[in-house]
Amino acid sequence: MDAENSTKTIVESWFIPIDILAIILNAITTILAIIALTIITCDRSCRTASSMILVGNSCVATLMFAVEILCMNVFTLQNDLNQIRYEYPLCVVLGCLNYTVCAMENYSFLLQAMYRYLLIVYPTRTFWHSWQMQMLYICISSIMVGILPILFLFTGQRTYDVDNQMCQMYLRFSFPVVYMAVCLYVNLFYLNSIC
Repeated sequence: MDAENSTKTIVESWFIPIDILAIILNAITTILAIIALTIITCDRSCRTASSMILVGNSCVATLMFAVEILCMNVFTLQNDLNQIRYEYPLCVVLGCLNYTVCAMENYSFLLQAMYRYLLIVYPTRTFWHSWQMQMLYICISSIMVGILPILFLFTGQRTYDVDNQMCQMYLRFSFPVVYMAVCLYVNLFYLNSIC
């Protein structure tokens, strides 16, 4: 263990039960997302509906987010049990995935709102409601959020937050920070205008 990346700290007694509770709740979320995806995959009536493709996309995003947070909570529990706070080996990867999967989940909800908007306002334009268009929208949103971790990984825009035991991006004026803010703003702007 590196001396400058490791510090001995006093861990409060309530940290460990909170870590265990977070692990249990994330495990339940993971199981529920897997059950929902299994139902969507196995039920024949769910395969044809364009809206079910978008619900499946949200379930996949939720599953990925729950697994990523579960991994972070396991590392946090290990550090709290040992009373050592250090940057764990997967910190950079999990930190970048945290932003990416959270954005993916937000965009999956945006796609569902857009689908409902198009279904109500333009009911005669069936091409916009087709499963091919929904898959195109999912691919475009995945590409947008897929760019995000590449920007953070290769520009060194991260720091280890000892108090929260996670890698976060630097909050300063740089292209990755501005790109993430624009993506979040576009998502929230369209979601609010549709609703």
